[in-house]
Amino acid sequence: MPHAPEGQAACFTTKSATHYNRLSLRVGVSLNGLTRNPQDLENFFQTALFFISEAGAASALEKAQFLERLEFFRSHHAAWLASTSSEIFEWMQGCGLIVCENDAVRFTPPASDDFADAAAVEDCWAKLEAERVKRRHRVRAQLQAKNRAVNAPAALEVDPELDRRLMQEALGMAREALRREEVPVGAVIAMDGNIVAAAANEVVTRHDPTAHAEILAIRKAAARLGNERLVGATLYVTLEPCPMCAAACSHARIARVVWGADDPGCGGMRGAIDVAARAHLNHRPQMTPGVRRAECEKLLQDFFKARRVKIPAVTEARQ
Repeated sequence: MPHAPEGQAACFTTKSATHYNRLSLRVGVSLNGLTRNPQDLENFFQTALFFISEAGAASALEKAQFLERLEFFRSHHAAWLASTSSEIFEWMQGCGLIVCENDAVRFTPPASDDFADAAAVEDCWAKLEAERVKRRHRVRAQLQAKNRAVNAPAALEVDPELDRRLMQEALGMAREALRREEVPVGAVIAMDGNIVAAAANEVVTRHDPTAHAEILAIRKAAARLGNERLVGATLYVTLEPCPMCAAACSHARIARVVWGADDPGCGGMRGAIDVAARAHLNHRPQMTPGVRRAECEKLLQDFFKARRVKIPAVTEARQ
Protein backbone atom coordinates (compact mmCIF):
# COMPACT_ATOMS: atom_id res chain seq x y z
CA MET A 1 0.00 0.00 0.00
CA PRO A 2 1.55 3.36 -0.97
CA HIS A 3 1.92 6.30 1.35
CA ALA A 4 -0.49 9.19 1.22
CA PRO A 5 0.04 11.20 -1.96
CA GLU A 6 1.62 14.52 -1.21
CA GLY A 7 -0.52 17.60 -1.71
CA GLN A 8 -3.78 15.63 -1.61
CA ALA A 9 -5.58 18.44 0.21
CA ALA A 10 -4.49 21.03 -2.35
CA CYS A 11 -7.05 23.13 -4.17
CA PHE A 12 -9.19 21.23 -6.67
CA THR A 13 -8.75 23.26 -9.86
CA THR A 14 -9.70 23.12 -13.53
CA LYS A 15 -6.31 21.52 -14.09
CA SER A 16 -7.27 18.79 -11.59
CA ALA A 17 -10.56 18.17 -13.40
CA THR A 18 -8.77 18.01 -16.76
CA HIS A 19 -6.22 15.57 -15.36
CA TYR A 20 -9.00 13.31 -14.08
CA ASN A 21 -10.84 13.53 -17.40
CA ARG A 22 -7.72 12.19 -19.14
CA LEU A 23 -7.44 9.43 -16.52
CA SER A 24 -10.99 8.32 -17.34
CA LEU A 25 -9.80 7.33 -20.82
CA ARG A 26 -7.72 4.53 -19.28
CA VAL A 27 -10.53 1.97 -19.15
CA GLY A 28 -9.76 -1.11 -17.08
CA VAL A 29 -6.80 0.29 -15.11
CA SER A 30 -6.58 -0.66 -11.42
CA LEU A 31 -5.56 1.41 -8.40
CA ASN A 32 -2.28 -0.48 -8.43
CA GLY A 33 -1.84 0.60 -12.07
CA LEU A 34 -2.28 4.25 -11.06
CA THR A 35 0.71 3.97 -8.71
CA ARG A 36 3.01 4.01 -11.74
CA ASN A 37 2.49 7.76 -11.72
CA PRO A 38 1.91 9.07 -8.17
CA GLN A 39 0.23 12.18 -9.59
CA ASP A 40 -2.45 10.00 -11.18
CA LEU A 41 -3.22 8.29 -7.87
CA GLU A 42 -3.20 11.65 -6.07
CA ASN A 43 -5.59 13.12 -8.62
CA PHE A 44 -7.96 10.15 -8.35
CA PHE A 45 -8.24 10.39 -4.56
CA GLN A 46 -8.49 14.18 -4.69
CA THR A 47 -11.39 14.00 -7.16
CA ALA A 48 -13.14 11.25 -5.20
CA LEU A 49 -12.97 13.20 -1.93
CA PHE A 50 -14.12 16.39 -3.69
CA PHE A 51 -17.30 14.61 -4.78
CA ILE A 52 -17.78 12.70 -1.51
CA SER A 53 -17.43 15.92 0.51
CA GLU A 54 -19.83 17.70 -1.89
CA ALA A 55 -17.20 20.21 -3.00
CA GLY A 56 -15.58 20.53 0.41
CA ALA A 57 -18.81 21.02 2.38
CA ALA A 58 -18.11 18.10 4.75
CA SER A 59 -15.00 16.84 6.49
CA ALA A 60 -16.65 14.02 8.44
CA LEU A 61 -19.43 11.61 7.54
CA GLU A 62 -21.03 8.54 8.99
CA LYS A 63 -19.32 5.48 7.55
CA ALA A 64 -22.48 4.27 5.84
CA GLN A 65 -23.01 7.69 4.22
CA PHE A 66 -19.35 7.89 3.18
CA LEU A 67 -19.53 4.45 1.56
CA GLU A 68 -22.80 5.38 -0.18
CA ARG A 69 -21.27 8.51 -1.69
CA LEU A 70 -18.11 6.61 -2.60
CA GLU A 71 -20.16 3.97 -4.43
CA PHE A 72 -22.07 6.69 -6.30
CA PHE A 73 -18.80 8.31 -7.36
CA ARG A 74 -17.32 4.96 -8.44
CA SER A 75 -20.36 3.91 -10.47
CA HIS A 76 -21.00 7.32 -12.09
CA HIS A 77 -17.57 8.89 -12.47
CA ALA A 78 -15.05 6.09 -11.99
CA ALA A 79 -16.63 3.19 -13.86
CA TRP A 80 -13.45 3.11 -15.95
CA LEU A 81 -11.49 1.95 -12.87
CA ALA A 82 -11.15 -1.82 -12.34
CA SER A 83 -11.57 -1.57 -8.55
CA THR A 84 -14.51 -1.88 -6.17
CA SER A 85 -15.68 0.71 -3.65
CA SER A 86 -14.37 -1.51 -0.85
CA GLU A 87 -10.91 -1.57 -2.43
CA ILE A 88 -10.92 2.21 -2.86
CA PHE A 89 -11.98 2.64 0.78
CA GLU A 90 -9.16 0.35 1.97
CA TRP A 91 -6.61 2.25 -0.12
CA MET A 92 -7.80 5.56 1.30
CA GLN A 93 -7.34 4.19 4.79
CA GLY A 94 -3.92 2.73 3.96
CA CYS A 95 -2.77 6.04 2.49
CA GLY A 96 -3.97 7.93 5.56
CA LEU A 97 -6.44 9.99 3.58
CA ILE A 98 -9.35 8.99 5.81
CA VAL A 99 -9.53 8.06 9.47
CA CYS A 100 -12.27 5.80 10.82
CA GLU A 101 -13.44 6.55 14.35
CA ASN A 102 -16.26 4.32 15.57
CA ASP A 103 -18.92 4.75 12.84
CA ALA A 104 -17.53 8.04 11.49
CA VAL A 105 -15.05 8.76 8.72
CA ARG A 106 -12.93 11.88 9.01
CA PHE A 107 -10.90 13.39 6.13
CA THR A 108 -9.53 16.67 4.82
CA PRO A 109 -11.69 17.71 1.86
CA PRO A 110 -10.00 19.46 -1.09
CA ALA A 111 -11.04 23.09 -1.45
CA SER A 112 -11.77 24.71 -4.79
CA ASP A 113 -11.77 28.24 -6.14
CA ASP A 114 -12.79 27.04 -9.65
CA PHE A 115 -15.83 24.87 -8.87
CA ALA A 116 -18.74 25.73 -6.62
CA ASP A 117 -20.14 22.21 -6.66
CA ALA A 118 -19.84 18.79 -8.30
CA ALA A 119 -22.24 19.81 -11.10
CA ALA A 120 -19.72 22.44 -12.25
CA VAL A 121 -17.05 19.74 -12.51
CA GLU A 122 -19.39 17.51 -14.53
CA ASP A 123 -20.10 20.44 -16.86
CA CYS A 124 -16.35 20.93 -17.30
CA TRP A 125 -15.95 17.24 -18.18
CA ALA A 126 -18.82 17.45 -20.67
CA LYS A 127 -17.10 20.36 -22.44
CA LEU A 128 -13.79 18.50 -22.50
CA GLU A 129 -15.51 15.45 -23.97
CA ALA A 130 -17.23 17.58 -26.63
CA GLU A 131 -13.87 19.04 -27.65
CA ARG A 132 -12.40 15.56 -27.77
CA VAL A 133 -15.25 14.36 -30.00
CA LYS A 134 -14.67 17.32 -32.35
CA ARG A 135 -10.97 16.55 -32.55
CA ARG A 136 -11.73 12.89 -33.18
CA HIS A 137 -14.13 13.76 -35.99
CA ARG A 138 -11.64 16.20 -37.47
CA VAL A 139 -8.85 13.61 -37.42
CA ARG A 140 -11.18 10.97 -38.86
CA ALA A 141 -12.21 13.33 -41.68
CA GLN A 142 -8.56 14.06 -42.44
CA LEU A 143 -7.73 10.34 -42.51
CA GLN A 144 -10.73 9.60 -44.73
CA ALA A 145 -9.69 12.36 -47.15
CA LYS A 146 -6.17 10.97 -47.18
CA ASN A 147 -7.45 7.43 -47.80
CA ARG A 148 -9.67 8.65 -50.64
CA ALA A 149 -6.70 10.40 -52.23
CA VAL A 150 -4.47 7.34 -51.83
CA ASN A 151 -7.08 4.82 -52.97
CA ALA A 152 -8.60 6.89 -55.76
CA PRO A 153 -8.13 5.24 -59.14
CA ALA A 154 -5.46 6.79 -61.27
CA ALA A 155 -6.71 9.06 -64.03
CA LEU A 156 -7.21 7.08 -67.21
CA GLU A 157 -4.97 7.83 -70.14
CA VAL A 158 -6.95 9.59 -72.85
CA ASP A 159 -6.22 9.00 -76.53
CA PRO A 160 -8.14 11.69 -78.49
CA GLU A 161 -7.78 9.82 -81.77
CA LEU A 162 -9.12 6.60 -80.23
CA ASP A 163 -12.03 8.57 -78.75
CA ARG A 164 -12.90 9.99 -82.16
CA ARG A 165 -12.71 6.55 -83.78
CA LEU A 166 -14.92 4.87 -81.20
CA MET A 167 -17.40 7.77 -81.26
CA GLN A 168 -17.64 7.18 -85.00
CA GLU A 169 -18.78 3.64 -84.17
CA ALA A 170 -21.38 5.07 -81.78
CA LEU A 171 -22.57 7.39 -84.57
CA GLY A 172 -23.01 4.33 -86.76
CA MET A 173 -25.32 2.82 -84.11
CA ALA A 174 -27.19 6.15 -83.89
CA ARG A 175 -27.83 6.02 -87.66
CA GLU A 176 -29.14 2.48 -87.19
CA ALA A 177 -31.65 3.86 -84.69
CA LEU A 178 -32.56 6.60 -87.18
CA ARG A 179 -33.41 3.98 -89.81
CA ARG A 180 -35.94 2.52 -87.35
CA GLU A 181 -37.32 6.02 -86.69
CA GLU A 182 -35.95 5.98 -83.16
CA VAL A 183 -34.28 9.01 -81.56
CA PRO A 184 -30.80 8.67 -83.11
CA VAL A 185 -28.63 7.82 -80.12
CA GLY A 186 -25.95 5.15 -80.29
CA ALA A 187 -23.51 3.76 -77.75
CA VAL A 188 -20.51 1.46 -77.62
CA ILE A 189 -18.56 0.12 -74.65
CA ALA A 190 -14.84 -0.50 -75.02
CA MET A 191 -12.22 -2.21 -72.86
CA ASP A 192 -8.59 -1.39 -73.61
CA GLY A 193 -9.70 0.18 -76.89
CA ASN A 194 -11.64 -2.91 -78.02
CA ILE A 195 -15.41 -2.77 -78.46
CA VAL A 196 -17.21 -5.31 -76.27
CA ALA A 197 -20.78 -4.08 -76.83
CA ALA A 198 -22.71 -1.75 -79.12
CA ALA A 199 -26.35 -0.69 -79.09
CA ALA A 200 -28.79 1.79 -80.57
CA ASN A 201 -31.81 3.43 -79.03
CA GLU A 202 -34.75 0.93 -79.14
CA VAL A 203 -37.42 2.54 -76.99
CA VAL A 204 -40.11 2.43 -79.69
CA THR A 205 -39.00 -0.86 -81.23
CA ARG A 206 -39.13 -2.70 -77.89
CA HIS A 207 -41.98 -0.66 -76.40
CA ASP A 208 -39.60 -0.21 -73.47
CA PRO A 209 -39.01 3.27 -72.02
CA THR A 210 -35.74 2.06 -70.46
CA ALA A 211 -34.27 0.77 -73.73
CA HIS A 212 -31.84 3.65 -74.16
CA ALA A 213 -28.68 2.90 -76.10
CA GLU A 214 -26.52 3.17 -72.97
CA ILE A 215 -28.68 0.74 -70.97
CA LEU A 216 -28.70 -1.83 -73.76
CA ALA A 217 -24.95 -1.52 -74.25
CA ILE A 218 -24.33 -1.98 -70.50
CA ARG A 219 -26.53 -5.08 -70.45
CA LYS A 220 -24.74 -6.59 -73.44
CA ALA A 221 -21.27 -5.85 -72.04
CA ALA A 222 -22.13 -7.28 -68.62
CA ALA A 223 -23.54 -10.45 -70.20
CA ARG A 224 -20.54 -10.87 -72.50
CA LEU A 225 -17.98 -10.29 -69.73
CA GLY A 226 -19.91 -12.29 -67.14
CA ASN A 227 -19.65 -9.49 -64.62
CA GLU A 228 -22.13 -6.84 -63.51
CA ARG A 229 -19.27 -4.45 -62.82
CA LEU A 230 -17.59 -3.07 -65.91
CA VAL A 231 -14.45 -1.89 -64.14
CA GLY A 232 -12.05 -0.17 -66.56
CA ALA A 233 -14.65 0.15 -69.33
CA THR A 234 -15.33 3.31 -71.33
CA LEU A 235 -18.80 4.16 -72.63
CA TYR A 236 -19.04 6.16 -75.86
CA VAL A 237 -22.48 7.67 -76.55
CA THR A 238 -23.60 10.28 -79.03
CA LEU A 239 -25.75 12.20 -76.51
CA GLU A 240 -25.03 13.02 -72.85
CA PRO A 241 -26.65 10.24 -70.76
CA CYS A 242 -29.95 11.01 -69.09
CA PRO A 243 -30.25 10.66 -65.26
CA MET A 244 -31.33 7.01 -65.58
CA CYS A 245 -28.35 6.11 -67.76
CA ALA A 246 -25.95 8.21 -65.67
CA ALA A 247 -26.97 6.26 -62.57
CA ALA A 248 -26.58 2.99 -64.46
CA CYS A 249 -23.03 4.00 -65.44
CA SER A 250 -22.17 4.56 -61.79
CA HIS A 251 -23.73 1.29 -60.64
CA ALA A 252 -21.89 -0.56 -63.41
CA ARG A 253 -18.61 1.04 -62.24
CA ILE A 254 -17.86 2.29 -65.76
CA ALA A 255 -14.54 4.11 -65.55
CA ARG A 256 -15.17 6.80 -68.16
CA VAL A 257 -18.07 8.20 -70.17
CA VAL A 258 -17.42 9.99 -73.47
CA TRP A 259 -20.25 11.74 -75.25
CA GLY A 260 -20.77 13.94 -78.27
CA ALA A 261 -23.77 16.28 -77.90
CA ASP A 262 -24.59 17.96 -74.60
CA ASP A 263 -28.12 17.76 -73.21
CA PRO A 264 -28.58 20.93 -71.08
CA GLY A 265 -32.26 20.18 -70.44
CA CYS A 266 -32.15 16.49 -69.46
CA GLY A 267 -28.49 15.49 -69.14
CA GLY A 268 -27.67 13.44 -66.09
CA MET A 269 -23.91 13.95 -65.94
CA ARG A 270 -23.60 17.72 -66.00
CA GLY A 271 -26.39 19.13 -68.19
CA ALA A 272 -29.48 19.27 -65.96
CA ILE A 273 -28.01 17.43 -62.96
CA ASP A 274 -24.91 15.54 -61.87
CA VAL A 275 -26.64 12.37 -60.65
CA ALA A 276 -23.57 10.67 -59.20
CA ALA A 277 -22.64 13.71 -57.11
CA ARG A 278 -26.16 14.66 -56.01
CA ALA A 279 -27.13 11.10 -55.09
CA HIS A 280 -23.77 10.48 -53.38
CA LEU A 281 -23.20 7.33 -55.41
CA ASN A 282 -20.12 5.29 -54.56
CA HIS A 283 -18.65 5.63 -58.04
CA ARG A 284 -18.46 8.58 -60.40
CA PRO A 285 -17.07 7.99 -63.90
CA GLN A 286 -14.58 10.33 -65.48
CA MET A 287 -16.28 12.44 -68.14
CA THR A 288 -15.13 13.58 -71.58
CA PRO A 289 -17.79 15.63 -73.39
CA GLY A 290 -17.81 17.08 -76.89
CA VAL A 291 -16.16 14.32 -78.96
CA ARG A 292 -17.48 14.69 -82.55
CA ARG A 293 -19.97 17.16 -81.11
CA ALA A 294 -20.98 18.73 -84.44
CA GLU A 295 -21.80 15.39 -86.11
CA CYS A 296 -23.78 14.15 -83.11
CA GLU A 297 -25.73 17.39 -82.79
CA LYS A 298 -26.53 17.52 -86.52
CA LEU A 299 -27.91 13.97 -86.48
CA LEU A 300 -30.27 14.84 -83.62
CA GLN A 301 -31.25 18.24 -85.03
CA ASP A 302 -32.10 16.76 -88.44
CA PHE A 303 -34.21 14.05 -86.80
CA PHE A 304 -36.29 16.43 -84.68
CA LYS A 305 -36.58 18.92 -87.56
CA ALA A 306 -38.00 16.17 -89.77
CA ARG A 307 -40.43 15.16 -87.03
CA ARG A 308 -41.67 18.73 -86.61
CA VAL A 309 -42.42 18.83 -90.33
CA LYS A 310 -43.96 15.34 -90.42
CA ILE A 311 -46.29 15.62 -87.44
CA PRO A 312 -48.30 18.64 -88.73
CA ALA A 313 -48.58 16.95 -92.14
CA VAL A 314 -49.99 13.79 -90.58
CA THR A 315 -52.40 15.79 -88.45
CA GLU A 316 -53.63 17.69 -91.53
CA ALA A 317 -54.11 14.48 -93.49
CA ARG A 318 -56.22 12.98 -90.69
CA GLN A 319 -58.46 16.01 -90.70
